[in-house]
This record gives sequence, structure tokens and C-alpha cells, in this order.
Amino acid sequence: MSLGSSAEDFGLAILVLLVALFASVLLFGISVLLGRMVGDRSGGVALVLASVTIVGLLVGGSLYLDSAGRTVDGLVETKDEQVELRRQGDWRHDLIIQVRYRLDGNAPSLAQATSDDGAASLRLAEPVFDQLRAAEPVALKVLPLYRSLTLVRLANTNTRDYIPWTIVAIVVGILVFGWLAFRIGRSTTGCLTILLVALVAGIGVPSAVIYQQWQASENLATKPLRAEARVSEVTRVTKIDPFPCSPGGRSNCSRTSTEFDVPQQYDIVRMVFVPQGGRDEIVAIDAADVGSAQVEVGSNLQIAYAPGNPRAAQIIGATHTHHWRNLLGFAGGIIGIMGVGLALLVAVFGLLRRAKRATRTPTP
Repeated sequence: MSLGSSAEDFGLAILVLLVALFASVLLFGISVLLGRMVGDRSGGVALVLASVTIVGLLVGGSLYLDSAGRTVDGLVETKDEQVELRRQGDWRHDLIIQVRYRLDGNAPSLAQATSDDGAASLRLAEPVFDQLRAAEPVALKVLPLYRSLTLVRLANTNTRDYIPWTIVAIVVGILVFGWLAFRIGRSTTGCLTILLVALVAGIGVPSAVIYQQWQASENLATKPLRAEARVSEVTRVTKIDPFPCSPGGRSNCSRTSTEFDVPQQYDIVRMVFVPQGGRDEIVAIDAADVGSAQVEVGSNLQIAYAPGNPRAAQIIGATHTHHWRNLLGFAGGIIGIMGVGLALLVAVFGLLRRAKRATRTPTP
């Protein structure tokens, strides 16, 4: 779902977005005041109240678009495939289309945009993005708000398609764990149990994810299709920051940086090719151990890919041991620190219990 407008109301759309940002800050401030009225000093209640309100407004608006929106003929003006390299050592694919539409029921002109045309940018999933082409029609669902300001999304999608179920599951898991921690964390045994579970989850879950990524990156059987791709960009990764403070830098970081030199350097290789049955070039990415493949900008490489996920292509012959080697390099230090901390905590609890027993008056 996106906010669309005509060219003459573009400034109004920017103003609405700025007002929404200010309203979010104001809402959080009100939530802080309400939290303090009920005795919350940590800000937890304020964060929950503000988050639930904002998510509720977004979901409510999307559901209203489902029920009250009307379908119009639109036009795919441009397609844009963006790749953002992150300090965590991975990347994020953004697939965005720019669409034009008219609210009077007519189809927009293929030749030139008019003052009656509205425009919006839509971020799409990979299969949907690949089905569309620039300068071709597309069905849109629109909900006029004020003047030309309009809620817009593809007509063949609904609210359920945009809910990030993985994030929802993680949030629910955190809430359940927090509730259990509150219930059993009042005793020494309960506190130690919570710490042990958190330690196992903090190490085991990322390790399982990294192991699965490594196995998937080496399994050519799951990528039956072959193609030749042209290398468009190569980025050498020598450092990783698993928990960066902000995308812009460390100037606002109030804690110790988690950046470290990776034991196994690797190259993030961007390649372009046309997948089987496709009509446009796409950007595929593989992360290959340094020296395991000859990757140079402009050269051609043999790749393997799955029909349903061509952007996760694999360079044939390249290795991907950086997944587990770099995990061990980072986790080794973390495990050592957490192990020492846990041992000290157990020792402190033991000393406190002995001291408490020693101060008890023996009964006659």
C-alpha cells in the first residue's frame, strides 16, 4: 500500500507524510505520559501503546482499502531493482515500480503523463515484480482520500499478502518469553533458567540459520537451471558489524561496536542475466569466498538458480565457507564472554546464599 497523488498535489503528499511523522512522535510522547501515570518509568508501556496504535492505523487503513477501494486501469511507468549492501555483511533487494492511474475511470495515456494522472511507488515481491513490464497496463485498487491523495496498491493483492508473518512470530515469541521470565524470574533458580534459555536461544537460533544458509548455498540440486551471467559489480567484505548502531555511522552509538575482521573474506558479486522464461534482465547476487572464483566486472560466469528464486543464484565452482567460519569467529568471543559472565553470576549467587545461611541464628 502506498500514498499516491497527482503532480500538482505532490507537495501536499509530502506535507501529509511530515504531519504523520510528527503525529507519531506526539503519540509516543502522550504514551510516555500515560505510562508514567500508571507507574511505568522504563518506557515499555509507552512503546507498546504507540506501536499498537500505529500498527492498528496501518492495518485498519489497509483493510478499508480492501473493502472500499475500487479497481482502475493503471500503467507501469518504470521498474527499479535496487540492492542495498548492509554493514552486517549481507544485502537487501528492493523491487519497486512506479505506476500511473486516473481516478475518472479512464486509462492513463501511454505517451505522456497529464495533470489528471496520479502516481505512486509500490514495493513488490519478486514473483509479482517479474510478471510486470514497463509501459504495460496493470490493474490497481485505489481509495481516494482528499483531492488527488489516494491509497494505492495492486488489485490482485490484499492486506494478508503484506503482513510480515515471520516478524509477527518473532514478536509473539519475545512477548511469551518476557511473560514467562516475569513469572519465574523472581527466584534464583528461575533467573538462572532464564539466562540459560536466553544463552541457548541467542547462540542456537543464529547458528541454525547460518548453517541452513551455508547448506543452501552449496546445494546445486535445489538450483537445477543454468545460465551465463555478466558481473556488474564486486564488493569485497573484510569487516562485519552484526549489530550496527545505525546505517549512517557510529557517531550516535552509546555502546561498544560489534564490528570485527572476518576470518574468511568474501566477495558480494552482482550479476545480471535473463532467467528462463523471463523477459527482462534481473540482478542476481552470490557471496563467494575470496579466491574460490575468478570474479571481475564485465566477465561472464556460469551460474545455477532455482526457477522460483532466480536472484539467489550460485556461481558454479565457488565456495561459501564464510557462512560458518565468520559465525565461529564472532560467536567464539561472545560465547567466552557470556560463559565467564554466567560463571561469575552463579558464583555470586552461591556466595550470597552461603552468607545468608551463615547469618541465620541456630534454633535451640
